[in-house]
Amino acid sequence: MTQPPTALGRFPAAFSRLVAVASVKHRRLAAGSLRICLGGITLIFYALHVAQRELLWGPNAAVTPQDAAVIMSANHSWSLYGLFPSELGFEVLFWTGFVVTLAFAFGVGGRITTILFYVFTWSIYQRDYYAIDGGENLLIILAFYMMFMDLTALSVDQQLGWFKNRPNTWVGAMIHNAALVACLLQLSIMYFVSDFFKIQGHVWADGTALYYILRTNEFSLPPLTDHLFRNQLLVVSGTYATIIFEAMYPWAIWHPRLKYAVLAGVIALHLSIGVFMGLVFFSLTMICVDLLFFDDKELITLASWIANRFHWVTTLIGDAIDYAKGSGKPVSDER
Repeated sequence: MTQPPTALGRFPAAFSRLVAVASVKHRRLAAGSLRICLGGITLIFYALHVAQRELLWGPNAAVTPQDAAVIMSANHSWSLYGLFPSELGFEVLFWTGFVVTLAFAFGVGGRITTILFYVFTWSIYQRDYYAIDGGENLLIILAFYMMFMDLTALSVDQQLGWFKNRPNTWVGAMIHNAALVACLLQLSIMYFVSDFFKIQGHVWADGTALYYILRTNEFSLPPLTDHLFRNQLLVVSGTYATIIFEAMYPWAIWHPRLKYAVLAGVIALHLSIGVFMGLVFFSLTMICVDLLFFDDKELITLASWIANRFHWVTTLIGDAIDYAKGSGKPVSDER
């Protein structure tokens, strides 16, 4: 009679299944979507600061190249802008970074462009701390991990078939999956640590944290925030809701059903932060990275659900395109 397998006997089979799963690239659509989002966020960053680029990163900037060099030396950091501090060097670096970011967002150039995106984005962030709002910390960490991920989904490279003959090895798949897991763990740990330190502060424990946050000159939107911090119910409920949500996030986001509710909470929380505190780039980054928690099938289902619920948006866009083409009649009138 055949003996039942022992725990030790089942280990090789379990290990083989793990290797088989890890040898296939997962969530490529989410990775491609994140590439588009982070590239788009960084493009907006560049575009918004075109007029102020000399004041922020030029040789006569508010933070001079000499001051920036001292700060970077103290932080053991570096920047390409420190290597080329002249007017010509600064202009070349700024516009090259813009073009690299554009190529990254559209998925042109593969891994080389991803590496260049990381280098130029890191460099512009490190050159002047006045131009950043805290969102750059997560974005640059994600950009580092993304250098090891397959970002060809939803890319120009994929549409043109430039890398279609590249072999998909199990080593490449494992590296992609490891970088993906690193991104997910990074986000979960960040929420956990944020909540851990919040609950140790008395203003969060007594429900008054939002009152002080909304009264900070650097992070407020007068006169709207003036009405909010005077409402005791909103201040207390918002403070405790933030603590509860951040405590649940690291565990609930991994649940196949709860993660949809968590995504809605992330959008609500960070849209509020972006609008009322002005941390737009931080909020957009925090929302976009949650795409990685959804596999390709789930993302397609979610996109279809959104399209069906907000069909009027797609109709409006179609009408605008028709008018732009000079058709003279909206699509919605022809249906």
